[in-house]
Amino acid sequence: MKRISFFAWGVVSLFISSCAIIENTDRPNLDKITKTNYRKIEGTYNNASNDSTIKVVNEVTKSLWFQIGYENWRDTNWNNQRVVLKFVTDKKIIAELYQNGELINHKTIKGKIKDGYFYRRPFFIVIPFIPLVFGYNTHRYRIGLIDNNLIVDNKENFWVFAIAAGNTENKQTTLTYDKK
Repeated sequence: MKRISFFAWGVVSLFISSCAIIENTDRPNLDKITKTNYRKIEGTYNNASNDSTIKVVNEVTKSLWFQIGYENWRDTNWNNQRVVLKFVTDKKIIAELYQNGELINHKTIKGKIKDGYFYRRPFFIVIPFIPLVFGYNTHRYRIGLIDNNLIVDNKENFWVFAIAAGNTENKQTTLTYDKK
């Protein structure tokens, strides 16, 4: 029987403990998405969140386009933009970003319907330069409907260690967006 090294056990334990699992919250007015009614999510939504209670470092993180995975996207006019969501199948959404009626960006989102939400496939990065730098970043979100508005729950876990320092961050946000 082969022995598993201490390093391998460490890596396995990090992967197991670092999953970005979205905490379920009780939402009695959630309009549950199923494989038969998933097209209810389709529509045009404001790119700006209608939730003013979320405290963020940068206001652009409250945009729908940013929440669905476009972290490198920076545009100063995001308040005047619309995001159109269209299902291709129950496992694939086309997201389109419009400004003044003109398409300025689009992306395909792959995921699955589970527990009344559309879950995007988890995003996971490992930085494996041991012993100099080691870390990971997991990111996951789900999309649902409440009172005919889009709700996005976003969960991120981040951990990195370098020889001289380290950093960790675990956060979950929930934002809602008005349907147009």
